Amino acid sequence: MNQLNHLSQRSIELVETIWATLWVRLLIVLLATLLSAIAGPGSALNPDLCPGFLYREPYNHRVLVPQSCPPNTITQQQLARAQSPNQFEECSYTKGLSCSIASVVELQ
Repeated sequence: MNQLNHLSQRSIELVETIWATLWVRLLIVLLATLLSAIAGPGSALNPDLCPGFLYREPYNHRVLVPQSCPPNTITQQQLARAQSPNQFEECSYTKGLSCSIASVVELQ
């Protein structure tokens, strides 16, 4: 009788371990699915979340937009400059501020 109780106790522990493992795996899958669903839409362009003032003057020619937004005029110019190698150009802004833009091709 004692041996029967011992076997039954071991089988109950085995079933509990299997169920716990299944529940943990199910929880991990659900969390991974939720995280991928939340992170997925933010990586694409979403013009609805982009501030409209970035596309109006004076910001259109002065302020870069975030990567998740469609490019405005200054962003397009910066992208074009970054794609042309060995270019050095100085740009001037109002109030005496200036900046330098340089892109260098890495020597191979």
